[in-house]
Amino acid sequence: MKTSNNLKGLHQVMTAGNLKKRSIPSVKSSSSALALYVFELEKERLTKECIRMKINVKQISQRLEEIDQNVKSLHEDANKKAASSEILSDSNNPEEKATGNEWKKMSLEY
Repeated sequence: MKTSNNLKGLHQVMTAGNLKKRSIPSVKSSSSALALYVFELEKERLTKECIRMKINVKQISQRLEEIDQNVKSLHEDANKKAASSEILSDSNNPEEKATGNEWKKMSLEY
């Protein structure tokens, strides 16, 4: 009668005991604790960098708003000056306008 030892290939069967597998979870080694510490440091660094970037974005957006307001006020001033120069040119002799002999006027600001 044949026993299990006589069966071909039976000695190559892998069992949990042969593979050193256990149902109890393994204890974390010191290398995993070190990796965890490094990840925590990296997380803190990235969090601080993110906060700095948010502050920079806020400052940049505030500066852009200031520039937009300055540009808008300059456009309004230019429109007012253009409107006032049109009123002044309308008050000149209409005959000069018709003939095209109007002098070009330029304001000098010091």
